[in-house]
Amino acid sequence: MEIPDCNIVIEDARSLPTLCAPDRIEQIVKTCYPLNSVSIVFVTPATMRHLNNLYRSKSGATDMLTFAEEPGTGDMIVCSPHIAIYARRYGIPFEVRFWHLIAHGLAHLQDLNHYEPKEREHFFQVERKFFEKISEFLPFLKAWSWDDYYKYHYQIGEHR
Repeated sequence: MEIPDCNIVIEDARSLPTLCAPDRIEQIVKTCYPLNSVSIVFVTPATMRHLNNLYRSKSGATDMLTFAEEPGTGDMIVCSPHIAIYARRYGIPFEVRFWHLIAHGLAHLQDLNHYEPKEREHFFQVERKFFEKISEFLPFLKAWSWDDYYKYHYQIGEHR
């Protein structure tokens, strides 16, 4: 079996606790995700604002953007300060939000989306499976209710 390639690029590593350290991210992503190649790039809020405007025509920064080159291969662009903002908004630890976003990005790298109602259920199932795989490495994640997080983030939050 070929070992997947996982590149971690850090332009801005602010707010990255030990449970989200690059070596840990690389280990978990390589083990949990049958991919060809993925890059996880940590950027500043200014860079994220620029990318969000350029690729999504949205003003302001966001916590993550995902670009799939082909199913299983692509880039996740992460903005740690905005992960912290959303974590505070949801009342959850930074690490929970961070690892949920990794699961979310991995689902997008499978060329899946949640924008249309008919796509959502399958996307959420795949995302949840990735989160559960990640939780095997980080047992503290099992203490957080996926259903509560899902309800807030997708039904009430910004991913409508």
